[in-house]
This record gives sequence, structure tokens and C-alpha cells, in this order.
Amino acid sequence: MDSTSPAPDRRDRLAPRALLLSIETRRSLLPPPSRADDPRWEAAWTHLATTYAPAMRRYVARLLRGLVGEDRADDEAEDVVQAYLAAAVEHGWLSRDVARQRSFRSWLKMQLFRFTCDWVDHRRAQKRNAPGWADPEVLQGLRARVLDPAEADLDRALVETAVEAALRRLAERSEDQAEVIRSLLRGGGTPEPDLGARLEREGNTLAALVRRARTSFATLLAETLRETVRDEEAFADLLADLEPHLP
Repeated sequence: MDSTSPAPDRRDRLAPRALLLSIETRRSLLPPPSRADDPRWEAAWTHLATTYAPAMRRYVARLLRGLVGEDRADDEAEDVVQAYLAAAVEHGWLSRDVARQRSFRSWLKMQLFRFTCDWVDHRRAQKRNAPGWADPEVLQGLRARVLDPAEADLDRALVETAVEAALRRLAERSEDQAEVIRSLLRGGGTPEPDLGARLEREGNTLAALVRRARTSFATLLAETLRETVRDEEAFADLLADLEPHLP
């Protein structure tokens, strides 16, 4: 790929699903479901919750914008996620309720959605119908929906978080490769016209660097996403759900 290459189509994006599936990385951190009493459960789920806390905050903020107002959503989201993580540890949700769940993401969607609705309900009651907070009818209607209207936002936020984590790890190995990926992300999969000049690489040398960077980044991204599932079947399901949001 060089700076004059045409924009890639959907099959040639930065981290296509087929490439992620083909990369072998270390197994998931999650203990097997038959060992839900394993003390590693608490550590594993706490690790995942902490790792994806930024995605959780983004998701909750997007959900809260329609419930508490645009100007308060980010600050309130921080409070919701902190309260959720504290409650999850206190009540053992991380080790007990997910014993048969293959995907942390799928479980987290419903957990966060319900917790956020309960939190808004409780805060609204405390504030006695303060302006800007959702009416009871709005919250009741949201709870009644079979599908969370903002669940795609969590998928998007998880991808954004995983991409950021993979890019940080890539930068620790090779700043040049990380700069290539930053350029590809900004350019929608195509290197920016001045990338070669910035890195002092042109022609075949730049093309080889871009190929290495894409492979390294995809490997790190696959490893990050695999840590949220327990087996390869669940990983394939995860990528199918995340496909619209992958870079």
C-alpha cells in the first residue's frame, strides 16, 4: 500500500474480521464455567471490568443523555460506573452471576442497562423531580423495551477502548508502526499523503512498514478482544457483533 492507493473497501479495512479470527493469541483470562467457585473468578472479572471501564463510561453517558440531560451525562456516567463496580464486588456479581456466560460484553450490556435505570430512578426520587431528569413515564418506557436502544453504543465503545489499548501496546514496541496505524485510522484505512515524508520512508519501504504495522496491530487487537470471551466460538460471535464498529 502506498500513499496513492485507493481507499479500501469493506473487505480490506484496517482490522477485518477474517484477519482477527486467524490470529492465534493467548487464551482468555476467564476460568472455565465449571469452576465458578475458583478464586480466580473475582480477579478475572475485576480485571475485565477495570480494563473496559472507559467503554462502560462512554456507554452509560450515551444512555444518560436522554435521561438526565446532555450537560450532566459525562459526570453522572462516572458516578454510575464507580457505583456499579463497587456493587459488583460487594455483592459478588463478578464471580457468581456470570458463571455460565461466555461473553463479558453480552452480560455487561444488560447489567449496566439495568443498573443505570435503577440509579436514575433512585437519584430522581432524591431530587424530587428536578428539572432535566427523565419523567417516570420515560424511564418506565425505557425499562419495558426488550432491547436496550443504546446497546450498539457499548459495542462501539468496547471497540474504541480495545483499539486504544492495542495502539498503546504497539507504540511501546514500535513508534513508527504506531504512527502508521494512527495515520490509517485518521485516513479511513488509507495512509495520509505525508506519512512517508514524516517517517522518512517511501515506495516499497513504506509499503512494507504499513503491512507490518497492520499485522502487528491486528494481533494486539485480537488479543485484547479475546480476553472478553472464553472460547473460539464465542470469539467468532463477538466479532460478528462488533463487525460494524471495527476499524
